[in-house]
Amino acid sequence: MGNKIPLRNNSGCLKEINKTTIFKQEQPQTWCCCCEKQVSYRIPALVYLNVDQTFLAFAEKRKTLSDTNAEVLMLRRGTWKDAKNQEVEWDSGHQVLSSACLPNHRSMNPCPVYERESKTLFLFFVCVPTRVSEYEQIRTNKSQGRLCYVTSTDAGKTWSHTIDLTADVIGEQMKEWAPFAVGPGHGFQMKSGRLIIPAYAYRYTGKPDCISCCCLSFCCFTPYALAFYSDDQGIKESVGNQINVESCECQMAEIIDE
Repeated sequence: MGNKIPLRNNSGCLKEINKTTIFKQEQPQTWCCCCEKQVSYRIPALVYLNVDQTFLAFAEKRKTLSDTNAEVLMLRRGTWKDAKNQEVEWDSGHQVLSSACLPNHRSMNPCPVYERESKTLFLFFVCVPTRVSEYEQIRTNKSQGRLCYVTSTDAGKTWSHTIDLTADVIGEQMKEWAPFAVGPGHGFQMKSGRLIIPAYAYRYTGKPDCISCCCLSFCCFTPYALAFYSDDQGIKESVGNQINVESCECQMAEIIDE
């Protein structure tokens, strides 16, 4: 347990709740002047499953702070210990999501979304070839990421094998994108039943005659937010249009007029 956060109760008085560190960065380990390892956890996402009264927290596990050293996706489970006092009891260990991967790729940007009719938890993420950095994709003006997901029907205890949606969902648009990713954070299900998975993608916006230059850099590319979505309980995914103003990592919400 960690620090305590003030919270107002029903009478308006302040009370304190405990704050728990779910994923903790390890101390750096150095073997020589040029070899350092520091296991860290980045890009967290959290989803609450009301039926099971369970919180599921996800994150990337990395060998170092660099995103090129991401390894696997991790999960930690929490359950209501005392709903009245808003206390959550977290499992002591982490679960490695060993099925959420592709060969010779690193898994990144976990983005969970729960489908209420089928009671299925979808975990979307991107897979990027090992050691291929975001800068390398910018420099070559070529996206090498893959849009993937796994599912669970038992509140995250077991998971399906990885489904790669890239060709079927993004298709030819990949030729117009440099790096892309989902999230970070969670998706959601609209009142209509549509699943929304927030995302963003970089596109080349420099001068047309610079596209073949070897000096391509971030200043030539602009990120735009978009969403992947499904209207049939996640059976078929589609990609929406990018918004027409510069944007990047995003979260989305539905505003309902009663």
